[in-house]
Amino acid sequence: MFGMGMPEILLILAVALIVIGPRKLPELARILGRTMSEFRRATSDLQNQIGIDPEDIRAIGNGIREVRSEIQKPLQMAGFKTGAVVSALNTAADLADGSASSASAAPGENAPDTSAPGDPGEITDTPPLPGDDDIGTDIPAELLNDDKEDGAIPPPGAPAKGEKP
Repeated sequence: MFGMGMPEILLILAVALIVIGPRKLPELARILGRTMSEFRRATSDLQNQIGIDPEDIRAIGNGIREVRSEIQKPLQMAGFKTGAVVSALNTAADLADGSASSASAAPGENAPDTSAPGDPGEITDTPPLPGDDDIGTDIPAELLNDDKEDGAIPPPGAPAKGEKP
């Protein structure tokens, strides 16, 4: 339960026998047993009142893992560094499962390096999507600088061509 085997339990019992004494040890064991049973009963009552089901928590953790893998694949294909995203989702999934071991670790410590080769901050050019070649063709002509003789943009506050000052 707590990573304690039979040798550790025997050592604790021997120390308790020496410190407490043989007369009070059975009474203390009864009190400890009652306290543990009351604690278990209180925690089960609390779980029933709140409606927490351990299977629901595991299902949430599995859902987070699925979302992580769905997010990670396209980002890796695009060349983005996904280590921080994966670390955050791993932490959330582990917390949902009740595993605090990776949550107490430093962020990114146990996360695999999923960054793309090249500079860490480098953004690579991606090919245009189909239909992207007509971007900007719907801009009205009066907004373009084609009607200006010198092609210069007038300074702020200056009247535009064709306006009265």
